[in-house]
Amino acid sequence: MQPNRPARTDPRAAAQQARMAASLAGAVDLAAVQARNEA
Repeated sequence: MQPNRPARTDPRAAAQQARMAASLAGAVDLAAVQARNEA
């Protein structure tokens, strides 16, 4: 990471972060559904 660069996010990094966040949210959602089914 270069701190002297203007604060502009790398589109590839942003996409990867979004994908990771989406997969994490999906996993949490799946866990919630499973817990509801078991309850």
